[in-house]
Amino acid sequence: MNIRTHQSERTEQLVRLRNARRELETASTVNQITSVRAKAESVRSHAQQASLGIEIQNYAAELKLQAERRAGFFLSELRLRGGDRKSRNATQGL
Repeated sequence: MNIRTHQSERTEQLVRLRNARRELETASTVNQITSVRAKAESVRSHAQQASLGIEIQNYAAELKLQAERRAGFFLSELRLRGGDRKSRNATQGL
């Protein structure tokens, strides 16, 4: 890979990460956040395999962690139906 191609690929991956960061900031569902997380992991993995530099890998990993934290926050805010998972007839026996 020549230097020009390598530099343009680095730039392309940085643009993908910046777009993903904007998506994360406006995400309103867990599915949208999960999509951002997947994009960040994809860029991180590609950057590692293509030797695009540790900075891009770290930037992608940071974005992935932010997405995971945000998803955790969304999930913690859900009003889940409590209770255990035992069936109503569990006391009757077999």
